[in-house]
Amino acid sequence: MSGIFGCWYAGRQPLNRAALLGCVAGLGPEGRDGIGQWTDGSISLAGTVFISPSIRAPDVSASQVGSTACVFGGRLDNREALFRTLRDHPHVDSDCQDVALVAAAYERFGDTFVEHLEGDFALAVFDRRLNRLLVARDRLGLRPLCYTRTGGAFLFASNAKSILAYPGIRAVPDDAMLADFVLSFISTDAETRTFFEGIHSLPPGHVLTVTPEQLIVRRYFAFDTLQQIQLPAWPDYVDAFHELFTASVRNRLRSAAPVAVAVSGGLDSAYIFCVAQKLVREGRAPCPAVLGFNYAGLPGTPSDERAFVHDLELACGTPIERLAQRPGFMKTAGDSVWHTESPLLDGLDR
Repeated sequence: MSGIFGCWYAGRQPLNRAALLGCVAGLGPEGRDGIGQWTDGSISLAGTVFISPSIRAPDVSASQVGSTACVFGGRLDNREALFRTLRDHPHVDSDCQDVALVAAAYERFGDTFVEHLEGDFALAVFDRRLNRLLVARDRLGLRPLCYTRTGGAFLFASNAKSILAYPGIRAVPDDAMLADFVLSFISTDAETRTFFEGIHSLPPGHVLTVTPEQLIVRRYFAFDTLQQIQLPAWPDYVDAFHELFTASVRNRLRSAAPVAVAVSGGLDSAYIFCVAQKLVREGRAPCPAVLGFNYAGLPGTPSDERAFVHDLELACGTPIERLAQRPGFMKTAGDSVWHTESPLLDGLDR
């Protein structure tokens, strides 16, 4: 996965480039995977970055289209449909990166561009013509995204460590958030907070618009809990679900390298693995192969899934590699807390 980071001085002060080096390093290995960085005056973006050609020109006019810079971390699951819609856009071709499609979607649809994106992602679009920054998170919040504003600078990143590396920002715990977490009390503003004081979390399905004057958070997606689907018979529901499920699995298989699936003895992972293998055999998978991995439980314990995994291998005609589990949760708890930036206490009662 790829991390993202950005810093913008809305008042157009030039950035301290040396101060940004530690922030980008804070993205960790996921941030350094194919990372790029673009800094121009008061704006800096790091991650998978796309720059519209016209933004490099010093004389961008108010009517000129394409004065945007975009940073994107994640994947688009509706890439094919989006490409068909935007194929006439000058930034778009069949080999373009997802980030170019995101930039094109913004230039085509404006403020509603995020509503046309499906997948898991964190992103930001800087519009020089309108002098504003839009930061967005995917509908389910699969990708983390946090932000803060300090001393005239607005900063956002995939993790708090990148923001904490910025000069003058201290790692102070949010005591109220920690208390809520320990007491299993979900406060009304829990989605907008992190465990660090002054560093906020953008909720899933929201977009944040940053201007020199204000920050505006807007929800762009919510599940329609009142929607009903009526089909003639029960088998029709089964077929409809399988069709949607297969399309979802196929979207997640888009990769130039083999895709790994963690397989347990449960129905959910077995269903995913079988559908993925079927797509590969039929030549409909956008990846060269699908590999199965199982964290082998101790023999004779409730986590012993050998019989289920063996049957799954026979059903799919594909071997599944067993990985030995490492005993001792507490031995790796520190690493988990460091990466998740969460106390992770909920993992102890599972």
